[in-house]
Amino acid sequence: MGDLEWRILGLGVRGYMSSNYELVSVSGRLQGMGRDVACTVFAEMVSLRGTDVSEYVRPLITGAPRGLQSGPYKLTFDGRVLSAQRRGGSWVSPIAT
Repeated sequence: MGDLEWRILGLGVRGYMSSNYELVSVSGRLQGMGRDVACTVFAEMVSLRGTDVSEYVRPLITGAPRGLQSGPYKLTFDGRVLSAQRRGGSWVSPIAT
């Protein structure tokens, strides 16, 4: 298989198409704990070559106000909606809802 082997979202899915990987920065919103604030999301965008299929993996929240309370938040960016948790001043990896 070699170059034709691909993996998406770390699920170990194997296929016969290759993928493009691109690091991107997109504007996002965090809603929760009585707040609605802007943030920036850095992520890896994975696209299947020759298709219009793409998805973001390993999103990282940055640029949010430092004083946000610990608890659950809804993260939205580029039409995606993820659940995020703030714990002890840090963001837990967002997951799809």
